[in-house]
Amino acid sequence: MSSSIRNILVFAGWYPNEYNLFEGVFVRDQMQYLADYGNLYNYGISPKISVIKLMPPVDLPNFLFRRKRKIKNEEIEKEKMKIFYGQDFLLSARFQEHSRRKKLKLVGSLYKKAVAYFGASPDVILAVTLPALEVAHLLHKQLCLDIPVILHEHSVPLEMHMRTELEKQQRILALNSADAIIVTADRQIPEVKKYLGLEIPLYKIWNPINRGFLNAVPKLENKNNDALELISVGFLNEQKAIHRLIKAVSLIPKDILHLVHIIGDGPEKVRLQKMSVNLGIQDRVKFWGFQSHEEIAEQMKVCDGLVLCSKRENCPNVLIEAQYMGLPCIVTRNDASERIILPGNGISVEQDEGEALAKGITDFFEQKSSFQPSEIRKKAIQAFSPETFSKDFFDVFKQQLSSKP
Repeated sequence: MSSSIRNILVFAGWYPNEYNLFEGVFVRDQMQYLADYGNLYNYGISPKISVIKLMPPVDLPNFLFRRKRKIKNEEIEKEKMKIFYGQDFLLSARFQEHSRRKKLKLVGSLYKKAVAYFGASPDVILAVTLPALEVAHLLHKQLCLDIPVILHEHSVPLEMHMRTELEKQQRILALNSADAIIVTADRQIPEVKKYLGLEIPLYKIWNPINRGFLNAVPKLENKNNDALELISVGFLNEQKAIHRLIKAVSLIPKDILHLVHIIGDGPEKVRLQKMSVNLGIQDRVKFWGFQSHEEIAEQMKVCDGLVLCSKRENCPNVLIEAQYMGLPCIVTRNDASERIILPGNGISVEQDEGEALAKGITDFFEQKSSFQPSEIRKKAIQAFSPETFSKDFFDVFKQQLSSKP
């Protein structure tokens, strides 16, 4: 079989859609990179990419009479790809087999549209998330396709995709049907292996930088030796543990840490704001709410470092973004964040309620001059650029194609 890839069919568990423009934006960016840079690693051939996104089923009245939110096509399809959305109605949770047949019929019709767009069958099927792999597996089995199917999984633990015993059985079966599996972090590898009964190739490929940061002007030099100005970006929930940062600020003298910018929103926001007031540091912690990638990049340029104090992570994009902008990072160790920090690009501390983080930020202040933004960015470009991401993916595609008879 030829090792060049002309047509890539993507089953996307997450993707921007008419209900949520922000769902899976990073997936759209990644597929766009494969379209934009594929010719560099695909014998000069730019592949066609088609994405199938199944929306959750709705009940019959909503399916027939709902009023869709109108979104201009260019807001969803800015990319050089063809997107096929599908949605069906659910009669009742009791009619699971009926729903399964309807889903297969819907997927089959969308597959025909993708083939018509390609003008040929796809060379590779890429499923983003385990539920999407289950759909690809059903289609593959129904049509007796001889096409490599590759899973790109971002989630930990996998049990989040296995809410019922039936769902667990079906998705473990789908997992073992994949020709190859790509994960985004080391900690996913044992998680995936515990469900595999077969020897399936496993690859780790880090997420690339988001498109919103590609053209941002990076931080090129350190500020003077004045007190630190730090930034934290993320959803304000229990997992991100921003209360640790608030507590750390209260433990650090103002001549070492002047201001922390907290960007993001979520269920913990009000509690965190009250905490900063109760600790008397409300003038040293600024809550910005949600911001675009472009706005975050501008904030990063004026800060000395980024803090991520999460309890758990997988492949935190904000650390990739910060390093790409030349910003050193201070992270709590959770078997993920510290692995994303490239050598010399930051420091890591133990998890506690803020004391270890306070010491880490103080140590960072004393070492600030040793972190050179230009060197941080140089290493990040090599590790997280769209070109690196595309090359790694096409290497997997070509290996799978070459293994087919």
